[in-house]
Amino acid sequence: MALGDLDLEQWRNLSDRDAARLAGRIAERAGAEVVELGGRGGGRSALFRRADTLYGLVPGGDVQVGYDGGRFAASPGQLASYTESYEEYGAPGEDYGLPAEIGEYVDMVTSPPRTAQIPPLLVAVDARDAGLTRVAPDHPLIAEVAAHAGDRRELRLTWPPGARPARQARILLNADRSVTDAWLMFSLADDIARMADEGMRLLTPDEWEHACGGGATTLFRWGDDCPTDRYPTARMRRDGEVVPSTGPQLEPNAFGLNIAQDPYRYERTADPAVCCGGDGGGMIGGGAGFFCGWLTLATAFRDDAHSEQTDNEARDLLVRPAIPLV
Repeated sequence: MALGDLDLEQWRNLSDRDAARLAGRIAERAGAEVVELGGRGGGRSALFRRADTLYGLVPGGDVQVGYDGGRFAASPGQLASYTESYEEYGAPGEDYGLPAEIGEYVDMVTSPPRTAQIPPLLVAVDARDAGLTRVAPDHPLIAEVAAHAGDRRELRLTWPPGARPARQARILLNADRSVTDAWLMFSLADDIARMADEGMRLLTPDEWEHACGGGATTLFRWGDDCPTDRYPTARMRRDGEVVPSTGPQLEPNAFGLNIAQDPYRYERTADPAVCCGGDGGGMIGGGAGFFCGWLTLATAFRDDAHSEQTDNEARDLLVRPAIPLV
């Protein structure tokens, strides 16, 4: 089988022995090593490491992406949550302008259902801050930053003031004030160019949805339902202590990717007009209601208002590098 022909059905139907052989070929093509070959979500997944980054195999083929709100069957909890949101924000002139029907709203904020032809890819398991590039601890700019760290063990700031292309720096220090890790923040355009130099690129919106859904055609990558007693970023008190909320959004998807987990941390795609995986926290910050807050993590969720980013604005965006296998 040619690697470029690998689709999801073929990958899942391979014997364990053939899957291991194919994973070895993929690793050789990508200059990576196989670190895990197993099963997730009823399917098969493969993880690879190249340099210091972990990647998951995302088979391609003709896949279904987008979502048809007309077929959404809301649970009683989802419907009750949306009804509360509509009663508060559904009137004409309100900021959110919610329609009366929950399915109509789902349709309004998700991309339309369609078939997309996707190439097989290795996709970073974790998205990273756009423009953030690890550099040597003795990098000249890092030395200047460290000199202003004082007693802090971690420091983030723009340095030097007005410098280009470096916009921000982050350093981690030992107790003896030596630098253990260091990063510089470059523009998004510079970041994309650096990825290209290393044989990587951003995902297209179709590729992102396929990578996020992991083959699922449901509203969320884990199904159509979601918690309706909290936001996905809520923190709950238990025995007097504040602990992170649990939920299906925190689990890796069928391809082993950590994706669509935090509405505040949305991802840039290869299309400058499309960000995915959240809305910058707009719904949650505005108190729009639990269902509306969770909906921003839907696989096909789109929010045009928070997707307008220029090529030089990397702050607050995430990028997820992908390695083409064709």
